[in-house]
Amino acid sequence: MRYYEDGHAYDLVVAGGGLSGVAAAAAASRLGVDVLLIEHMQFLGGMATAGLVNPWMPYRLRERDGASEEIIQGIFKDINRRLTALGGLKDPVFHPHLLKMVLNDLADSHNFALLCGVIVTGARVRKGRIGAVEVAGKSWKRVIKGRFFIDATGDADLAASAGFPTDYGREEDGAVQPSTLNFRVCGVDMEKFNAWRPGAKGPKGLASDIIDRWRAEGRLHCPRQNLLIFNTTWSGVLHFNQTRLLGVDPRDPVTLTKGYSDALRFIGEYLELLRSEVPGFENADLQEIAPCPGIRESRRIVAEYMLTEDDVLSARKFDDGVVRANYPVDIHNPTGGGTVIKRVPEGDNYEIPYRSLIPRNSVNLLVAGRPIGSTHVAHASLRVMPICTGIGEAAGTAAALLLRGKKRPAELDTERLRSTLVENGQNLNRPGT
Repeated sequence: MRYYEDGHAYDLVVAGGGLSGVAAAAAASRLGVDVLLIEHMQFLGGMATAGLVNPWMPYRLRERDGASEEIIQGIFKDINRRLTALGGLKDPVFHPHLLKMVLNDLADSHNFALLCGVIVTGARVRKGRIGAVEVAGKSWKRVIKGRFFIDATGDADLAASAGFPTDYGREEDGAVQPSTLNFRVCGVDMEKFNAWRPGAKGPKGLASDIIDRWRAEGRLHCPRQNLLIFNTTWSGVLHFNQTRLLGVDPRDPVTLTKGYSDALRFIGEYLELLRSEVPGFENADLQEIAPCPGIRESRRIVAEYMLTEDDVLSARKFDDGVVRANYPVDIHNPTGGGTVIKRVPEGDNYEIPYRSLIPRNSVNLLVAGRPIGSTHVAHASLRVMPICTGIGEAAGTAAALLLRGKKRPAELDTERLRSTLVENGQNLNRPGT
């Protein structure tokens, strides 16, 4: 395993060790680039580990004959392979703590350097070129030099620090999708719960009539209108993507503090509801609460191309398409209950163009993960973890090719980028070809 070396200038510095950042670092490293990955937690995985976001959202294209095609492969497929070897994947659910180990091993096998426990606090920029990032940990500050940079922070922190313009929230009022503090409940009698579940769907989803009653009685304060429950890799343990935290600004520690505090109260209320109203939960207990909220939306860069709702819903393909995606537009109401779903045409996918990873007029910065250039609505589709992993792999591959050719991001031969991704296991086939 390699770690940060004080004073060393790296070819590529990747800010953010979530799935997109890990994929970016691994993709560049396998092409011979000297990479440093920096992360604010003490472990890798971002929302998948620190946020306990689970399961993988759909990454398969369903065919009319019932067959399916994995449209995101490459490094994401390698992560799943490694998880399976450890017994940590019951697709689509995965074991978050085994995923930490998998990503640690991935860093070791791809030989990129790690620096954890630090956040990006600034950027040194001259004539539009980033020369270094400023990072800080407890009683520790450094200026880390690099030739090229990838922002995989999830919040476009590096891009914003370097002065690149960003968007935030929906166009009409700037509101972002709510965050969620995920939690897990153990000791569930699954036989009783599974017998109850099919008949428990109310007008607004699972157990919505119970939730409406509890809210009317003043016993439940979370604005979510139903129960959102997933299986896990453990027997008798269920995962809840349940707490809807309105008004949380991921850039603002004050709202994050309030959101986490509110979520703890919500979780206590849900536990009481489950034990008293839902068969199978009579002896259930709280197993785990995520260390940090799952963030759905934050800053988005102003990119060379801004992906739109029409691009997503018309399954648009691009000459510089680097990731295939078919997850629906999934907007959790930024100001209350309810969710808007708009689906990609059945049996088809859209593509994310490389240009959406390029901050406008960038000299040596790409962005990976959810902050790429898009509208609020398009973002509601591309924000999920399999897609973000694919975006990270594309960004890391592009950075390696740009460093080799000493080019700016907009000058890259995108056919070469696409062919390099395919050579390394990514699936960029097009339906019907």
